Amino acid sequence: MEEVPLNAFGVGVESIIQHPEYNAGAKTRNDIAIIRLQDTIEWNAFVQPACLPSPGELVPVGEKASLAGWGFTTTGKWVSLNSRL
Repeated sequence: MEEVPLNAFGVGVESIIQHPEYNAGAKTRNDIAIIRLQDTIEWNAFVQPACLPSPGELVPVGEKASLAGWGFTTTGKWVSLNSRL
């Protein structure tokens, strides 16, 4: 049996909205989706929103940011990423 971390929890998915131009064969094009959860979740030290700049908003040079994701790069290599920029 797999050990579950104390900070883990489960929540159901209500719907998934894929990018309208997503193409599974293209690997790196428009591979993004919005997932609507069935229940409200509370932010804590382990659960935080993914915050993106508004259209036209400039991010100052030297600003700290976090990046997380997985998938294929433009070179065709698979990566799992959780880094600080």
